[in-house]
Parts: sequence; structure tokens; C-alpha cells
Amino acid sequence: MHEGLYTVDGCVAQRRIAQDAFSAMAGIDLGSCDSHSVHDEMLISALLHYNDGAGGSVLIECGQKLAFELTSRVMSVPAPDFLDNDVRDVIGELANIIGGNLKALMPPDTRISMPEVLNGPEGRLFLSSEKRLSRICLACDIGCCSVSLLDK
Repeated sequence: MHEGLYTVDGCVAQRRIAQDAFSAMAGIDLGSCDSHSVHDEMLISALLHYNDGAGGSVLIECGQKLAFELTSRVMSVPAPDFLDNDVRDVIGELANIIGGNLKALMPPDTRISMPEVLNGPEGRLFLSSEKRLSRICLACDIGCCSVSLLDK
């Protein structure tokens, strides 16, 4: 993973990129929160990997309520109450936007995978085999999310 991304300036960039993605996609404004809020929720996660120029992964963990509201706003449908294909598509697109903007801060030959959308515990299991380099946590009145950079 490109070392500049897990410095203080890198975390500021992660925060700005995530906030901009939620705002542009659905008009949702996120502020800072403590990481315990994210762990207290049932999560929907998206994971994508970087290869070649930079190795590692980005993991986006989104509370279900926030994921469902994001889906409702993006797809112009009533908020779902379970992880359906619309939620998978929207959370996958969120990962593409955040991951793609982070990729722009990495060496030019870095490649990015397609996102995998995971239901709650699956994302946590993945963390057991990865080293977390950085994590930013964001929240609004709807719910919480986090963006973590991981390295094997």
C-alpha cells in the first residue's frame, strides 16, 4: 500500500473522499464519529483490492440503516430492509468511487479490482487476515460508516 495514504494527510484525503462520495451520490453529509459507533451496528461491507503499483485493499463498512437510505436515495426506491441486489449495486458503486479516488493517490501502474459486497460478519472475518493501516469513521443522524486501508 502506498505509504502516504496512512499518514495524517492520507487520512484527511480518505475522509474527504468518503464524505464527497456520500454527498455526491445522495446528498448525505457525514461528519466524524468514534470507531465504537461503527462496531455497534450491523454492517454491510465492500472490499476491493489494489495490485501492481500498490498492494493492499480498501474496506468500506456501512451501517445497514445508512446503506439502505443511501440505496433509497440513489435508486429512487423505498428504503429496503435487507441486503438485496439494489443495496449490493449501490454499496459496490460507493466502493468504486472511494477506491478509485484513493487509487489516484497511488503509483500510476496500480490496478484496482471489482468490489465484493459482504454482509456484516464476512467483512470482519476478512480483517482477521489483513493488517489495518488506517481507518476513518464517519457518521450522520442516519448511521455510521468507516473506510479502512489494509495491507497483507
